Amino acid sequence: MLRVEVRFELFPGLSMALAQREGRGSPRSPLTDILADELQLEGEFESTTLVTTALLAPNFEAGFSLAWWSMEHEGGLFWGGQRYGRLNALRGDGEDLVWSLRWRQSNDMIVLLQTKARRMSAFGRGRVESWPFTETAIDLLGLRQIATAELDLSILSFGIGIDWSPGSHDFGLGFAHHAIALDGFLETWVPGPLGIGRSQFVHRDTDIDRIGVDEIRFRSSRRFGRYELFWDLRQIVAMNFHAPPSSPGDDPHEDRPPTSPSARGWWGGLFLATALQVSF
Repeated sequence: MLRVEVRFELFPGLSMALAQREGRGSPRSPLTDILADELQLEGEFESTTLVTTALLAPNFEAGFSLAWWSMEHEGGLFWGGQRYGRLNALRGDGEDLVWSLRWRQSNDMIVLLQTKARRMSAFGRGRVESWPFTETAIDLLGLRQIATAELDLSILSFGIGIDWSPGSHDFGLGFAHHAIALDGFLETWVPGPLGIGRSQFVHRDTDIDRIGVDEIRFRSSRRFGRYELFWDLRQIVAMNFHAPPSSPGDDPHEDRPPTSPSARGWWGGLFLATALQVSF
């Protein structure tokens, strides 16, 4: 991973930072903590970030940042050290745009108001060549399955939070709303013997086009000499889903009755993370 960062002050109260990152590939890593499947990627990743801060008043600061990134990878799927699938292409790009206002109410307390817009697009194509659980003679009859997927995603977030740092403690409390829009599809099929023809073709569009999420976040940390303990708790207050209408002509690959626009909600969801950091 190569990272280059430049910081400079345009004039008193206005500063700017520009960072460039480039990377290639990744070591083989597990897909989940439970299964033995592993993914190894080969390719390139590049990102650029521009951050600007302006001091509007003695205790009032405004911030703006713009980041854009792109990637192009291919790789393999492994199980027990044996490759059973191939990721022929994984391409993506995106941008992040953030505005923030920061008010230092006192030496120990900061109030932050932030808006963030994110857009990303991704395309992937891969195949399962053989299952590690079957005999080689069976695998010679043809590839197991091929899949193609594409996704466009945009997220608009509004948040407000308070940071309080008395002594060796640090507390944070915030509320955020996320408006998510997505559009994409997934196609899968099974090639015929020796790769001739195909069967079991399935085309699926995303069943949900909009998601709204409200969350409350509480974080805390405590320093004990060179040790620091972190807590991060997120409570989902509400999550709402919206499904677009469909008609028999929307998807020529599936015979499904038309549907009307629909919405449904979900309450709850608690996420808790802890970490211990040691400084040497």
